[in-house]
Amino acid sequence: MVRRTALYSCNACGQLLAFIREADKAAAQVISKLFISTPGPAIDTAQADRIAKLIIDHQVNQVVIDCSITGERYRQLISKKLNVPLASVTRHPTPDTLPGGVTHAIVFGDGQDDRQGRVAKAFEQRGVKVRMVRAGVG
Repeated sequence: MVRRTALYSCNACGQLLAFIREADKAAAQVISKLFISTPGPAIDTAQADRIAKLIIDHQVNQVVIDCSITGERYRQLISKKLNVPLASVTRHPTPDTLPGGVTHAIVFGDGQDDRQGRVAKAFEQRGVKVRMVRAGVG
């Protein structure tokens, strides 16, 4: 519930009038499981910011990062930027498979890496909503 109050004074008598407007806040759309893949072994701050901008009006329950992304600091970065508990950010263990139960995927690609294209296509065939993000393009 969003409540907004505005105070005005009457032109005739000078008394203060309070106008109150109440509105229901729209519920955020939920992303049950988000998969994030980059062509390299890292996620930088700019990429994390771009992910946050892509899902700004959504609530993320769980994040799975690609197996090529190693390092605890990348999990912490994603957890902080997407406002997801660290325990809900996991790394997919094997490079030969894709995680199950994914509802949305964000795949960073530079156009040269064939693997990123295959990952995006495989998720699309599973009915996952995929966003392919090219380098330098929002």
